[in-house]
Amino acid sequence: MTHKDDGANKGKRRAPASKKSSPPKDGNSKDTVTVEKPPSAADLADITVEGEGDDSVPIFDTCDDVRKKIRDHLGKPGVKQTTFARDLSELVRSEQVQARHISKFLTFKGPRGSGHNPAFYAGYMYFEKLRTKQGEKKSAKRERLEDAWKADGGFPREGTHNKRLLMVKGETWSYDQLGQIQISGHPRGGGINMKPARK
Repeated sequence: MTHKDDGANKGKRRAPASKKSSPPKDGNSKDTVTVEKPPSAADLADITVEGEGDDSVPIFDTCDDVRKKIRDHLGKPGVKQTTFARDLSELVRSEQVQARHISKFLTFKGPRGSGHNPAFYAGYMYFEKLRTKQGEKKSAKRERLEDAWKADGGFPREGTHNKRLLMVKGETWSYDQLGQIQISGHPRGGGINMKPARK
């Protein structure tokens, strides 16, 4: 028997089967992750720290502390040493900070190593403004540094490249974690030693 089309379905088309969207394969997702860049000097302009008007901000970090912060900062996505140097230069009035200053500062070691480098002072100011803007509390070490150096106007900025220490024979010296000189040993007769303070 032959089936006859009665015309009821004449002119109608069957709807195409719906296509299920499959999740993107691993590694092929087009979603992009936005990484926020650290604040520039302009972003921190609304934060004022004591002494910045005449470049006399008291420092309460050691050189090693600032070096660590700079290395961590330069390791963030989108941060270049030349750009960071320009940011630091905007924070100081007396001396421009160049990328070579940062490079040189990072090669030194010790709590007072290269304290005369402009990257030390400007770097401290940048991170102090950043800490204040982000509402971070002072660390325990920071508070100890304030106790140790506040009476002297802050941590020394002259470094140790041209300093000498007057000592009695038999004595030895070293810097502690706060950058203060500690003398130990038993003095012996025979005169006084003039030793360079470059540790």
